[in-house]
Amino acid sequence: MKQRLFERLWEEYSTLGFDEAFLRGLAESLANSGFVTDENIQGVVSAQKACLESIQKSNDKRAQ
Repeated sequence: MKQRLFERLWEEYSTLGFDEAFLRGLAESLANSGFVTDENIQGVVSAQKACLESIQKSNDKRAQ
């Protein structure tokens, strides 16, 4: 499950500037939650969008 989560997160959010290690850590955290199933994996990945965009914006502000 962790690998499938990572692959989906990478496809969706690598363009936000997150590196592989960060997204692998997120995938591991989500997989360990015990709530992700084959049926809801895409919904779980999509639900990460607001949080990841917020982190990216915060990182961009600090970099300026």
